[in-house]
Amino acid sequence: MATLSYPLVCWQLDDTSVCGLLLGTDFQVIERNARRVKAALAETLQRERERDGYVPEPDIGNARLKLVHVSVNLAHRTDKGSFPVPRAADFHVAAVFGENEEDATPSATCPGSTRASTTTTTHSCRC
Repeated sequence: MATLSYPLVCWQLDDTSVCGLLLGTDFQVIERNARRVKAALAETLQRERERDGYVPEPDIGNARLKLVHVSVNLAHRTDKGSFPVPRAADFHVAAVFGENEEDATPSATCPGSTRASTTTTTHSCRC
């Protein structure tokens, strides 16, 4: 049996909620902590494999997370014109990157803007 590793990105939503997104799949969950997120997604993958005999292979191998600081000049647009905001808005953008195993080229995905507490881990599933 092959072991598949999926990048798992988690966001701390509030004191009691963590959102987890299994990159390369449509699977996501909200649980009390990252450990429960990982367990719930592992159960989902196992259930899918048992039901359909198939789970999607991960799109990115050897995944790594990079947080990038981005400064953006915003504007408010109306039918009378575009009006720039006086100060630039600062964002932190998370990018998960690694190798695409199909053609051995670098790949990346941006799951969205994040807080500094974003973590990434790899979950292995025996299929």
